[in-house]
Amino acid sequence: MRGFITDPGGRAGLRLADDLPEPSPAPHEAVVEVRAYAVNHDELNLIARRPDGWRPGQDVAGFVVRAAADGSGPAVGTRVACYLDWEGWSERIPVPTHCMAAFHLVLDGIGGPLTAQAVRRIAPGGHLAWYGNIGGSAELRLADFYAQGWNAHIVGFISPVPEETKGEDLAILAALVADGRLIPRIGLTLPWEKTPDALDALARREVRGKAVLTVGDGR
Repeated sequence: MRGFITDPGGRAGLRLADDLPEPSPAPHEAVVEVRAYAVNHDELNLIARRPDGWRPGQDVAGFVVRAAADGSGPAVGTRVACYLDWEGWSERIPVPTHCMAAFHLVLDGIGGPLTAQAVRRIAPGGHLAWYGNIGGSAELRLADFYAQGWNAHIVGFISPVPEETKGEDLAILAALVADGRLIPRIGLTLPWEKTPDALDALARREVRGKAVLTVGDGR
C-alpha cells in the first residue's frame, strides 16, 4: 500500500512509500479508502519534530471499504469525512468510528447555473446550503434531482438567525480564529476614508475574500 512517511532526505521531509502494511483495524475501527485530504499548516511542524518514518495526515475524506466489526459506524460504501491524529496521507486507513462523519454537503455561495450543477452531483439525501447569489438567480428543475440527488434537501442558510445566539456564534468564530483553526481570507485592507475604492474593487471582482476598512489605527 502507498502512503507518505517522513524522511529527512525527501522533498518537504516526506517520502511516498509503496510498502506500507494494509490496515489492521480494531473492532471499533472502519477501514476507509482515502479520496482526498487537506494539508494543515501545523503539520509542517509535526513533520519537523518527527522526521524519520512517521506517517502524517489528519483531515481526510473517502469511503468505507470495511465496516467496524463491533457494528458501530457507517456501512460499507458510505462517504465519510474523518479527523485523525496521523496516518491519513495513505491509500487506506483505519479510522475509529467516533472520528468520522457520514454526510454529503454542498455550500453554494454563487447561485446562478452553479446551483443546478451542484444538485445534479449531490448524493441521494444530501444537503445543499445556499447562502449567496453573486452568480445571479438560480434556475432549478425537478429533473436536476434525477441524476443522483434523489430526495436531496436545499436549505436557505441565513446566518443572522436565530437572533438570540448571534453573540455566541461570534464568540465561536473569534475563538476559532484566535487558536488558528480558522484563517480568514482578507483580500484588501484600506483606511475607512477609501471605502469607495473598496466598493469599486469589489464591483470589478478584484478582491478575493473580505475587504476590510480600518478606522484610526485599526486596533
